[in-house]
Amino acid sequence: MEEQVHFKCMLHMERPAPGRYREITAGEQTDGFELLMFEGSLLRSDQLASVPHDWQSVSFPPTRDAACVAAYKEMRKSVAAGWVLVQSVER
Repeated sequence: MEEQVHFKCMLHMERPAPGRYREITAGEQTDGFELLMFEGSLLRSDQLASVPHDWQSVSFPPTRDAACVAAYKEMRKSVAAGWVLVQSVER
């Protein structure tokens, strides 16, 4: 299944150590639109094992706007909670 991404942002939080990252993505699936949120620990380049991600998936009615608005709201909530926005892209 191929996904087309309409909104994506990356956020970072340094405390508590190790640093954490969060990715929020609104994408188009074959059966509608989906909001995906991933969270995990930042790894040093010398660490071989990956750290499991916490993730959530929320399905939306088949509108691009609803998915993008939901992703934007999650980004704003994250920033209000102390996350630092690293990058945001809307297509």
